This record gives sequence, structure tokens and C-alpha cells, in this order.
Amino acid sequence: MLNAEELPQSCVEMLGGTHGNRINSMILDVLSESFDKPYVRMSETVSREFDKLRDFMFSNVYLNPIAKREETKGMHVIKQLYLYYRSHIELLPDEFKKNISEDGEERVAADYIACMTDRYAIKDYQRLFVPSEWQ
Repeated sequence: MLNAEELPQSCVEMLGGTHGNRINSMILDVLSESFDKPYVRMSETVSREFDKLRDFMFSNVYLNPIAKREETKGMHVIKQLYLYYRSHIELLPDEFKKNISEDGEERVAADYIACMTDRYAIKDYQRLFVPSEWQ
């Protein structure tokens, strides 16, 4: 939805220009800040930039009226994927199926969907439910 250029510049400089870079930066900071200590936390500087980025994302993405209009559609996609994979549990990757005996089919199907990016979930929904002639 957003390009790195649209994010607060200080957040990009401190945390990185891609989602993966930002996650990596925060994880490394938590490890560095918490190693051999009786607590787990981010450094003050990374925490400040994370808070700034989080506030920006809530204002511009999560609570954005355009995104909110899509929310019902997104819930429909997730529900349909869940019902499909719950009924076709054998189609899940082996790394998920191995947890069925311990966690149950419902949890495993939900975990599989939870690992999907938005883009992948939409693509998978289209593959499963939208006739190819309409795409």
C-alpha cells in the first residue's frame, strides 16, 4: 500500500526501507539490548522510531477510510480460505500437517492462513474461487 518514500524518513533511516529490513532491525536491536539481561526490550532510539512508525501506520493505513472499506472483503477472503483448507486439510504443506495430532485440524488450518501475506491470500482466494475466465 505504501512505498518507503511515503514512510517517515527517520524510521526508514533507522529501521530500513523494506518490511523485512525493519523486522530484522528490530529483532537485532532486541537481541542486542536484552542479551544477558533479565529483561527483553528495544533500545530507546529504536523503540522511539518503532512507535513513530506504528502511529503513522495506524493513521495512514490501518484506520484509513479506504482500507476500512476493504476490511469486510478481507474478512470474507480469510473465512473462505479457512473453510476451504479446513475441508481440504490434506492440501496443506507437510510442515503444517505434522502438527495436526497435537494442535488439531482447526488450529493448523488457521495457522497456515495466518502465515499468508495479504497479497498471497488474495492470490490463493482467486486461484481457488474465481473462474480463470474472469481474471
